[in-house]
Amino acid sequence: MTQGRLIVGNESLIVPELNLPFASLLHPGAVAAGKHCLGWAYRMGLARNDIAVRHLLAARLERLGARIHPHAGQTTVDLVTDWLAWIVVFDDHCDEGELRYDLQLARTVFDELMSALTEDCASVQTRTTLGKSFADLWQRTAADMSLEWRRRFRGGTRIVLDSINTEMTRQASGRVPTENELAAERASGSINRTAIEVWLACAGIEIPARLFGTEAEPGPAENLMRIAENIIWWCNDILSLEKDITSHDQSNVVIATRHGRGCSYQEAVNVVDLNIKNGIEELLLEEKRFADLAGPDLAKTVQDSCVMIHNHLGGNVEWLLETARYREVAPVEFGKAANYLESCLLVGDSKKGAGPTSRYAAGVDGHELP
Repeated sequence: MTQGRLIVGNESLIVPELNLPFASLLHPGAVAAGKHCLGWAYRMGLARNDIAVRHLLAARLERLGARIHPHAGQTTVDLVTDWLAWIVVFDDHCDEGELRYDLQLARTVFDELMSALTEDCASVQTRTTLGKSFADLWQRTAADMSLEWRRRFRGGTRIVLDSINTEMTRQASGRVPTENELAAERASGSINRTAIEVWLACAGIEIPARLFGTEAEPGPAENLMRIAENIIWWCNDILSLEKDITSHDQSNVVIATRHGRGCSYQEAVNVVDLNIKNGIEELLLEEKRFADLAGPDLAKTVQDSCVMIHNHLGGNVEWLLETARYREVAPVEFGKAANYLESCLLVGDSKKGAGPTSRYAAGVDGHELP
């Protein structure tokens, strides 16, 4: 895949420019965040062998983390980048790893993730690398947030995991979802929606619960995050199309649109591109409603939240064009976990002082990877 052109089977697709009207600035500590993340992922057991480390480096997640909060302190950028690494590894395990092909193990991991979300941010015993790393992130992120926020986040995470379980069960059947079915799965609980609230929390930004509304009547904050997550999904689905087809991942709206409408991939891409344009207009309108209902006392919270969402949307597109995550497409045998994923079963702790070698750390600077 190259910018502007995508080869899928016998089709050569023109990829839309995805020009979102949001600036994308890069935090000067991007390289430092990448090195920090590499060490953290090693200690947590997420990336220790050569293949897993190279795969993590190639994703260039620090380039996204540094765009989400371009003016924050280094600790915030480090934390966001660590979260991105966890989300990517977790997503890969669900799409191409052990969890996709062992639903019982998936449920065990999901239960462990929920147990890590303690109201007092206390440490918990974990048996998996995903649980260990998630618990670490929770303690670093939620400690300064209110109890109300922690409880809402815990409830939202349960919904997300239930939705992922539903998606994985469908994936196991090999059935392509309809557009509406995929949209409903994502609306019921999406990791992208949860991530937006995490990025705010990493910077100490907390939106009052009243602005999220209820399940029956979502408030402006909830609507804003759902619109933003859809835009992120649509951009990702266009640029990850080749990878998703190769890895037999049917949870892609381009694939679902093509299958449901009986059209070409190009026509399906054009439909999703129009969704993105309409979504941006809807987002800007909802921001005005958000500000009006929040009132002048929350003007700074509203402004900081909207700026961060803009940073994420604009930065995500820039990152999608930089990362090798969707360009380096290797065939994945259906029924077998991808070889770049570590086992998510926790086998002891890393030795004190152990970590990736300096040649891997150099890769974060853009040097040739080993």
